[in-house]
Amino acid sequence: MECSFSLKHYFKTLDDYINAGYLILPDSKVKRHVHLRHDVDLSLSYALELAREEQKRDISATYYIMLHSSLYNATSPEGIEQIREIHHLGHKIGLHIDTRHHLENDFHTLSLIVGERVGDWRKHLSNLTPEFIVPEPRPNNYKYLSDSGMNFREGCFCQQVGKYDKMEILIHPEWWTVSPTAKRTNFEILEDIKEEAKGTLVQGFREFREVLNQYVISLHNVKQ
Repeated sequence: MECSFSLKHYFKTLDDYINAGYLILPDSKVKRHVHLRHDVDLSLSYALELAREEQKRDISATYYIMLHSSLYNATSPEGIEQIREIHHLGHKIGLHIDTRHHLENDFHTLSLIVGERVGDWRKHLSNLTPEFIVPEPRPNNYKYLSDSGMNFREGCFCQQVGKYDKMEILIHPEWWTVSPTAKRTNFEILEDIKEEAKGTLVQGFREFREVLNQYVISLHNVKQ
C-alpha cells in the first residue's frame, strides 16, 4: 500500500505490526512491543475521533494532553468530557508538558479530570524548551519514530515493521483524521484547526453571554 496520511493506511500499518507479533499497549514486557503515543498538540476533537476508531479495533494508546494549549481548553466542560471519554475508551492519559509554562499542580489537575493518578508525561517541543526537573519516563531501548510536521524522518512507520523489537511510535491525530485522503498539506490542516479554535472561542462567548443575561434578569427580578 502506498504511504499516506490516512486512517486507512494508519490502521493497515498497525495490523502489519500486530501480524508481525507486536503487542500495541501502553505498557508491556513482551519481546515485541509498540508503545503507541499521541501528543495532543492542536485539537482534542481530532484526538477523540482517533481514540474512537482505535477502540473499535481493540487498539490501546497513550494520549498526552496539554493543560496550557492556546488552541484547546482541557479544563473546560467540553475538554474534560473529551479527555474522560478518551480514557473510558481504554486509552491511557499522560501529561504533555511545555516546560516554559508547566505548573507544579498540573499532574494533580489532570489526575482529577481522568479520575485516577496521572504520572506519565512527555515533553512538548523537546529540542526548544528547558529540561524538566524529572527525567522523562520513556522506556529504555525503544526505537523512537515520529510523524512531526507530517514527516517521518526515517521513512513512514509502515517501513519499520520487524526492524526493531521495541518501538515508541508518535502519531499526531490531526495529520491522520483531518486529511483522510492524504491530499491536504499540513498548512491546510492547520487552517482547519484554526477555524475549529475560533468556533470554540465564539461558542464560549455565546454561553457566557447567556449566563450573564440570566444573571442580569435574576437581579432585576430580585429588585422587583
